[in-house]
Amino acid sequence: MRICIFLIISSFFLCSCATIISGNTYPLSIRTEPAGATVTVTNKKGKEIFTGKSPAKLKVKSGAGYFTKAQYFVKLNAPGYAEKIVTVNFKFNGWYVGNLAIGGALGMIVIDPLTGAMWRIADPVVDEKLEQSLEPILKIISIADMPEDMKSRLVKL
Repeated sequence: MRICIFLIISSFFLCSCATIISGNTYPLSIRTEPAGATVTVTNKKGKEIFTGKSPAKLKVKSGAGYFTKAQYFVKLNAPGYAEKIVTVNFKFNGWYVGNLAIGGALGMIVIDPLTGAMWRIADPVVDEKLEQSLEPILKIISIADMPEDMKSRLVKL
């Protein structure tokens, strides 16, 4: 009798393979060249979940609703460099199929889809080299500090 009760209770706890084995949050590392870039992370609803400087580490949830995987957008900014936006995607978690092996219908239909554990992060590292901005930069200098070769190219307005 005790063995039957133990099996029933343990099958209840083991019926959501992906939730138990891999969980529903994943570390995300963000590195940029140059270091010190401003990092802003938003979810697919546009809600800002993180702001800081690179390098940065944070945890992101894998689910965005029942049977819906998460997606994040990492915006990178640094003075003198072009802004860059990188998408962080999630993919199917193989541990979710483990529910079939142990007869975990509850885990397959309810628990893993609700917790988001049926998804896993596709790439846990954002490592980007920012491109220098080609926007013109206005510098104001005194004519006294200007080199002679530049003075000869001045145009009077």
